[in-house]
Amino acid sequence: MKTLIICIVFIQLIFADKQDDPAFKSYYKAYEFVLGEEWDKAINQFQEVIKNYLKSDYIDESYFWIAYSTKEKGDLEKAVNLYNSFIKDYSSSNMIDQAMTNRTSIAKLLVRDGKKDYSKYIESYQETSSRRDRAEQRRDREDSVADRDEREEDYDDVESDSEKDELIEASVQALANQGGADSAAKLKEIILSGKHSRRVREKAIFWYGQSRSGNLDDLVSIFNQLKDNRLKEKCIFSISQHSGSKAGEILMNIALDDKQSINTREKAIFWIGNSSSRSNSANFEKLLKEVKDTRLREKLMFAISQSSLPNRGKMLRDIALNSKESDRVREKAIFWLGNNSRNIEDLKMLYASISDERLQEKLIFAFHQSGSDEAIDYMIKLLNMDATSTQVKKKIIFWLGQSKSEKARKAISSLLD
Repeated sequence: MKTLIICIVFIQLIFADKQDDPAFKSYYKAYEFVLGEEWDKAINQFQEVIKNYLKSDYIDESYFWIAYSTKEKGDLEKAVNLYNSFIKDYSSSNMIDQAMTNRTSIAKLLVRDGKKDYSKYIESYQETSSRRDRAEQRRDREDSVADRDEREEDYDDVESDSEKDELIEASVQALANQGGADSAAKLKEIILSGKHSRRVREKAIFWYGQSRSGNLDDLVSIFNQLKDNRLKEKCIFSISQHSGSKAGEILMNIALDDKQSINTREKAIFWIGNSSSRSNSANFEKLLKEVKDTRLREKLMFAISQSSLPNRGKMLRDIALNSKESDRVREKAIFWLGNNSRNIEDLKMLYASISDERLQEKLIFAFHQSGSDEAIDYMIKLLNMDATSTQVKKKIIFWLGQSKSEKARKAISSLLD
């Protein structure tokens, strides 16, 4: 359901201003079937969009939702194939990241059912995620700590021989599938020796973690011996795949260790938030208390929002209200609260308690995201209040303009009288 909520935001932002477009109307009809969880009807209607409006702006999203609906129907392998086609044909789509995430989630389910061939999609996702994270860090480097972390990652890599590497990678997978102490020892040797390219070593870490011989203590030992942060990130993923409290404790220790790179700690925080057994209040309270880096705290907001905690809304509200937090962290808390909150009263109380104009603007977007009549009523109320700043009113007008509500239309029209 979290996937659906996040994708709804894309739909509202990108398409809500095109309601007179017949292609959009057909698309939105299909989209409403998704909201109603009528998967067969959704698939049929999206296929109509593709058939009748092939040159419209909605073709890639239609293919995405067909794959999504197919998964929800329970046809997991077909859904993976549909996501494969989408990722191949629409690599520049706004939905591409979500498609890769969804495909990975399905692949994990299939691997757990014994269909090991699908593990390649889990591995592919990890590689892509790492590349994008590093690109984001280069764009968003905010302080000397991040600069230090980037330098730490620049270890020399053994020159890659693609044909030779392919054979070694196949051998690595075969060893992992065989299991046994000798196979495990050989994989550890490949990972730690430094004689192979980073790509081969990353594959060895992945398959070691997936193998029957890949125990948690050995993974931690490997992690502690590695100096290359990108390889450490691969270890974190493998550690995260182990169930039980011990893996959670290890991830917590990594997340709290300021000697680790920022990106390494981010990965640990991410996997803490994506495990129901690890994403408990005590862990997040400890992280919030001890993690000082702004970028890590931003990642914490996402991790909290994705957790199964019953009090995650309160945690995000408390952070949004805390004037000692940086604006960036508070904005992230508001954004993810808006993505998760079903209670408009929570957002109202938060708006009433915040005087910062930028944060109020973020809350207006959160109201818009909810799409409820109550939220629209409150936005109209704010629009008519003298105390609301002109800048915030402009945001309200913009988001009301994206709504199909007749009340919103009348409120905007009244400003022109």
